[in-house]
Amino acid sequence: MEKPSQNYGKPKKYFGSGSEANLIVRAGEFHLLYGPKNSLAKLVFMDPISKKKKKIESIRDHQQQDRFLYTSFLESTDNKLLNDSTYYFNFSKNPVNDTLLRYIDDPQMHIIFDLRGYSNIDVEEKNLLGRLVKDTLVSDHFLSYHILSPTNKKFVVRKDYLFPEENHPQAKFYFLAAQATQSSPESILDWVKFGKIGPIIGKPTAGANGDINILHLPGGIQVSFSGIKVVNSDGTKHHLLGVQPDVEVGYSWEDVKNRNDPFIEKALEMISKGR
Repeated sequence: MEKPSQNYGKPKKYFGSGSEANLIVRAGEFHLLYGPKNSLAKLVFMDPISKKKKKIESIRDHQQQDRFLYTSFLESTDNKLLNDSTYYFNFSKNPVNDTLLRYIDDPQMHIIFDLRGYSNIDVEEKNLLGRLVKDTLVSDHFLSYHILSPTNKKFVVRKDYLFPEENHPQAKFYFLAAQATQSSPESILDWVKFGKIGPIIGKPTAGANGDINILHLPGGIQVSFSGIKVVNSDGTKHHLLGVQPDVEVGYSWEDVKNRNDPFIEKALEMISKGR
């Protein structure tokens, strides 16, 4: 996909952390969606090969209310059937419902889980991920920093457990990820990849997972930092690299103009081919 020019990729304020791709996506979206209503928004794209630039100007007639941005151009992000045997579920927007739970146990169904935004509390409270596994999974995803003395300090593994619910998942699962997928959704996708729950489709995640510790300093200064180290469950580096997709896809300029979603289209293609 054509990417924002270098100057645009360096805003005065950052609205995300992790990979450069995540900073560009989040800063760009915040800049476009969170400006004053009826103000002029300008966006410059540069073709990475020809170096030619395209400029777009638009009036901000929409006020984005969602704190956790969602990188999709779909008209609707509601849960829905995409065809007779494929159900779309948005981790960010919608609560767990009886329809989803019924489809999870249906061997004829395919479920596309969209994690291109932040996961909502209902998904976590109802342990949705536990409903997708049949056996307990153990992960060495988080490492705590133990400081016993100035010369005796080390990272210690903090094991994480994913326990299956009392159900029998039989549907086939597919997961969508993007550059702006960070924090809790990255933990979910790490379980997905580590536990082989289903293929991940999209882009590498932000690589910005971990606890958030906030420290208030004199002068109205606020500092936040992570108190743990995060690695992928296979032992590979997570910071700035994130969880890698099994199948990588991204938006083209034509997709944006026509409001196509190549992430979902790729999942549907894989389903049709029995992958």
